[in-house]
Amino acid sequence: MTKQSIMLLTLLLTTVLGLITGCQTQRSDAAYKTVDGQWQTPLPINLEKSLFPNIDTVLTYRTHRCQLNNRSVKQEISKYQQESEPSSELEIFVLTSCYPESFSKLFKKQLNKLMHEKHWPDTYHSLATMLNAQLKIHNDSIQEKDKVINKLHKTIEALTKIEQEINLRER
Repeated sequence: MTKQSIMLLTLLLTTVLGLITGCQTQRSDAAYKTVDGQWQTPLPINLEKSLFPNIDTVLTYRTHRCQLNNRSVKQEISKYQQESEPSSELEIFVLTSCYPESFSKLFKKQLNKLMHEKHWPDTYHSLATMLNAQLKIHNDSIQEKDKVINKLHKTIEALTKIEQEINLRER
């Protein structure tokens, strides 16, 4: 992924998360903070009661988590990869979205989980499906650009050979 594509994907993620509102049971950001105002990490999810953070909360939380540097994010991801709870899966998705250029494969894996695992709310599925479609379009455009670049290289090589042949004939 190029830097431009990563920035575009991050902007898209931020915009989409800001626009989608959750149909799941709504809870304010305060429900996910400790008494001293710090975010609970990971965001708690209760499958039995179908309690999930709404998309607005996830977006605000993501902004907070993306303040970590790349090394800290990597350490956090390693910690949550040892767990298989939905809250850990969401945490990995949030963290990988902070530095998609460093965690592109894991980001795609988490995106796939959000699209296909049944326990996620419909808004999470919709968000993941839309992000995946945008990622596919972006990847297709990169492949098309690479084809054009290869064609240009071949054209340059052909022109260089023609130029060399002309120079040989003139001698």
